[in-house]
Amino acid sequence: MSTFKARIEIDIPVAALIAGDLDWPADRHGQAAQPPTFSLFEGADPATSVVEIFAAGPVDKQQLAKFLEALGALAGHEIPLPSFETLPERDWVSESQRLRQPVDAGRFTICEVNQRAGIGETREVIVIEAGQAFGTGGHESTKGCLMALDALADRIAEGTSPGNALDLGTGSGVLAIAMARLWDIPILASDIDPVATETAAANFAANGAAGIETVTADGIDDPAIAARAPFDLITANILAGPLIGLAPEIAGISASGAALVLSGITRDQAAQVQAAYIDAGFTAESRIMMDDWCTLVLRRDA
Repeated sequence: MSTFKARIEIDIPVAALIAGDLDWPADRHGQAAQPPTFSLFEGADPATSVVEIFAAGPVDKQQLAKFLEALGALAGHEIPLPSFETLPERDWVSESQRLRQPVDAGRFTICEVNQRAGIGETREVIVIEAGQAFGTGGHESTKGCLMALDALADRIAEGTSPGNALDLGTGSGVLAIAMARLWDIPILASDIDPVATETAAANFAANGAAGIETVTADGIDDPAIAARAPFDLITANILAGPLIGLAPEIAGISASGAALVLSGITRDQAAQVQAAYIDAGFTAESRIMMDDWCTLVLRRDA
């Protein structure tokens, strides 16, 4: 099935869109059947925003109209109907031998080792074998984090990349590997489960990212984490409850201006998680919505 993409530029700050709790409208049955993925990002001018919509098939016209109406209400003017482009399909080989489809997220493609030959050389390929229990990249929360990191890299000017990163709750290590592909910086990958850190370390080596340090840590106050703080970039793809409880501690290990990528959050939980981090001294910067899941990008106040 083809993937369709639309890009909308709007003359209000992204913070106003996030505060407006913009969401894709439900259908007449109260559900949005296979709703499109949409992302909210700051435009080239900080006073503007960019809304990108990705849909795995033609977009429902009535739902699109309602979405544009909600967007226009926030902007204070009507939003023209955007044009959707059809993204090219890849020619995958040996399809019948695959355990699962490769996953695209931004510039990244997550796949198994036997799928590597079918992927274009322009992609940042991360090899994670199926069957690992700690996140192989296919879940919307992981994909949202990868898209957020991709967007952060596009917005960070050359010479001002983060200097120190933490992947909290690393699981398979896919987010730490993505950070290592984007920036040549020290990265600490931590998890409460020793099996997860062992799996992550193996994946780092398999992907040529063996320089990432791993630690099995019961909490943020672990000496290995404290010794490396403050961090300029933190990813935490966990669950909403723990993320809310960890907000003050994550703020305590974040450098001034640090970027924070949070996921494992449902749409209904996003506002509560965001509020906890705003209370802890962060500013909401962007949001990625995928099906029932939300990824938040925040910035530590100076």
